[in-house]
Amino acid sequence: MIAIYCRVSTDEQAKNETVQNQIDFGKKYAELHNLGEIEFFIDEGVSGIIPLEERKDGKRLLDTVHQGLVGEVLLYRLDRLGRSARIILNSVHEIEKFARVKSMTEPFDTHDPTGRFLLTILAGVADLERETIRERTYAGLRRTVARGKWPGHPPLGYQKDKDGLLVPNEELIEGTNITPVELVQLIFRLVGEQQYTTVQVCQYLNALSLPPGVKIQGMGRRKNKNGWAPGYIYNMITNTVYIGTRTFRSKKDEPIVCEVPSIITDELWQKTQTVIKEHSRLNWYKPKYQYLLTGLIRCGICGKIYSGRTVKRYNGQGVYLERSYVCSSKRHSVVRKPCGNSNVSANKIEEYIWGKIVSFIKNPGPELAELMANMPDTNGLAEEAETIKQIAAGKENEKQKILDLYRQGIIPMDDVEEQARRITEEKKALERRQAELKAQIDQFADTSLRIKELHRLIDLLRSKIEKPLSWEGKRQTVMAFIREIIIYPGSRPGEKNHIKIRYFFSNTKDDPGVVNSAEKNNDTALYKLFNSSVLNNLRHLVEMSNTKE
Repeated sequence: MIAIYCRVSTDEQAKNETVQNQIDFGKKYAELHNLGEIEFFIDEGVSGIIPLEERKDGKRLLDTVHQGLVGEVLLYRLDRLGRSARIILNSVHEIEKFARVKSMTEPFDTHDPTGRFLLTILAGVADLERETIRERTYAGLRRTVARGKWPGHPPLGYQKDKDGLLVPNEELIEGTNITPVELVQLIFRLVGEQQYTTVQVCQYLNALSLPPGVKIQGMGRRKNKNGWAPGYIYNMITNTVYIGTRTFRSKKDEPIVCEVPSIITDELWQKTQTVIKEHSRLNWYKPKYQYLLTGLIRCGICGKIYSGRTVKRYNGQGVYLERSYVCSSKRHSVVRKPCGNSNVSANKIEEYIWGKIVSFIKNPGPELAELMANMPDTNGLAEEAETIKQIAAGKENEKQKILDLYRQGIIPMDDVEEQARRITEEKKALERRQAELKAQIDQFADTSLRIKELHRLIDLLRSKIEKPLSWEGKRQTVMAFIREIIIYPGSRPGEKNHIKIRYFFSNTKDDPGVVNSAEKNNDTALYKLFNSSVLNNLRHLVEMSNTKE
């Protein structure tokens, strides 16, 4: 039997070099040379850099050849076996163990030494052609990007104009009364302002029966039977193109940065990134063994996260489970050397941290008093703002006096222009300072309200904390109060680990008698540690406790 192998990649199909052309040529070739029984082995849409044995019909061809059922393998061109010299020569080597290889359009036959020599040359040419195509494609892509054009499908919320540039897509999505731009803004608001997770965003969009993003973008070849996917949402809300910056990166050249029309404000973008980081601290899946401090403990040596590990141990009474937190560098010790920081008993550190939180809830006075004591005097800021306002108003009088002197012939025109320029610059500087003071006053007032709200919520929690909490309740409480826990090794061999706890409600402090004081946090503006997620978590705790009651 004669086997005819055909292959086309997706790129070649785009150039109308469909596999049918090779099939028709093979039939005519077999008929012209009276080859008798033939069988086609066809790989359609398969890249030439994939080894023959990893292709569907390529593997079937090798199996058929190894069974001794094929006497000769025909190819339309040698590069149908592959686009790499190594892959071509390896494929020919495997086939030649049982059959000959021959090209229907190229003058070589592996049956003789000259044919094998030509085979090696043609394999090198195929490899060179592939690399040349790659280089030209890459160079053309960089030229396109450098001009500000967008190659391929535009991201959700955009469309390409006639010049290939990105512009916001204001057309209604088919079957809805919302535009792609409004949809993108909705997704960012859900995450940045409502603190939705990517899963919750997908559930909401699917409930609204909105078509998936890939369908809106016109990427019909991608199948998505389940609607919106969390991975798609994550990639979208971390894409800087929505704030007007797109970056084209490559391994061998400098990245190209281009400006595009923005859809999202910088403020909403920053809120969204903050929420994403906050969500990354949470453990959204349900593991087999529960660890209260998952995602919060970090190694003081290498900076990697400590993760939970459960090991079965044996003692005189039977089997028991030993829970501990282990530096992630030890889990990848085959790849790189672990940092050497020791493990931490899960039971001990969880009990210790929980005790700290309960102690704060029962007596938050010292910490909150420190917060209030470090709040700047807003009265002084208001007085400064009022003084600046009066001085800025007086600058107009100064301008008028300069003009009066010019009219009286006391000073020349050049002096008038110079003095007017100086007065304008001074006024702008005063206005900038006035805006800064207003922003600070508003921020301090907002922080003061948050501290009062924190007082109220802690008072409510105090009565709840006396009763036993579920693991979920404890986890929510820990996430509301603990920002990060850093584990340092002992200063001497055999000494216990030192712990540094970073709270949301105060400056980072070394825990007296427990932590190493080698590293201090220099934050002085305590109010900056507050964010809405802290209060939202506490409100959720109170509501959850009230519901259970």
